[in-house]
Order: sequence, then structure tokens, then C-alpha cells
Amino acid sequence: MIEDVQETHIKELFPDKDIYDWLTKGNGKNDGVSITDHIVNALRNNPKWLMVSETRGAEAWQMFQAVMSGHSLITTLHSASNGAVPRRFIGMSSMGYHLDEESVEKDFLRYMHLGVHIRKKIINGFVYRYCDELAEFVPKSEKYPNGINPLFTQFISLDAEGKIHRHWKVGQPTDKLKDQIRIEINRNIAMPKGHEEFIDEIVSDQRQKLVDEKK
Repeated sequence: MIEDVQETHIKELFPDKDIYDWLTKGNGKNDGVSITDHIVNALRNNPKWLMVSETRGAEAWQMFQAVMSGHSLITTLHSASNGAVPRRFIGMSSMGYHLDEESVEKDFLRYMHLGVHIRKKIINGFVYRYCDELAEFVPKSEKYPNGINPLFTQFISLDAEGKIHRHWKVGQPTDKLKDQIRIEINRNIAMPKGHEEFIDEIVSDQRQKLVDEKK
């Protein structure tokens, strides 16, 4: 876990887990340690997961290189939508590096998997923060021209009486995401024969639960 300010306290919350918790220091130039410095050092430990509290600049490129070399990544960034995330990530990466942006975008959509977009609304004087979209990043195609496959989309509205209503719809994951789920499960759990069908059942069951809740 790499942070500018210690906010997650993740090592204290999970003392039995193999976690390194690092903070930046100074301005990250001549007299400090930057997020990029910590990423480079973290990769020497061959982490399964690399977690960066917030991506704001050129460190995005080193994070992307970590993903390309087989490490899993969790981070946050400011973006108007999930659809804007690839361009935001590429824009931050280009702050410190000369990139072939078209090639990087193709790699991003292939090797990154999920985006969770959080929206803020003020209703009746109260602030609501909620997940308005969970989306899968996928290679661009006729079916997915923007490289985004929405898996869960949520809307919040206010009726004439001032009551809040939630509306949502769910989508189907592509084989790209199903394959990644299989890889993660196979990496951690010895699955019995026929586990491919087991994964499909999990995905189907979760989708049906959302549909049932909506009814």
C-alpha cells in the first residue's frame, strides 16, 4: 500500500496479512521519496497486489508497467466517468514519458479489468455518494466502440413528494473478465473438475440476485 498520507491503516487492520505500507516523503524530487520511487521498490518484492491510494501524475506509467508485467493493481483517480478513465490514465502517464498513446490505450483496455465510478449528489441538503457504474474495460469493437462494458449502472432520482428512488440495470461480463476470474480462483484455490461451469454459475447467480432485488 502506497500513500501520501496514512489513511487506510491497512497493515493495522490486517496484521496477519503480508502487507507493506509505505508513505511518500517530501516533494518526491531531490529531497524526498515519491510514489514512483515506492512503486519501483515495491516491484522488487514481487507483490501480488499493488495498491496506490490516488493516481495524480506520471507515476501512472510505472503502475501500468506493473500491470503489464503481471501484477494486479488497485488505485483511485478523478474522472468524469469510467469511459474517461483510459484517457485520464494515459494523460497522466504522458506527464513524464513520451508515449504511443494509441498503443497504450489498446494495452490499457486489454490488461486493465474493472472501473468503479463513484458519483456525488446533494439531495434535500444531504450529500450522497454512491456507485453509479461498475464497468469492464474491453478492447474496442463494433459492440464496444468506447472500450467499456457496463456491468452495473445505477441512477438516483427524486419524485414530486421528495422521496428518493434507486433505479439500476445490470449487464453481462465478457469472456475476458470471466477468464480473469478463473485465473484468480485457480491461483488461490484448488478447484474441482468442472470449475468452469462453477464460475459461470457464480456470475449468473449474482446477476439474478440483482434482478430479483430490482423486482
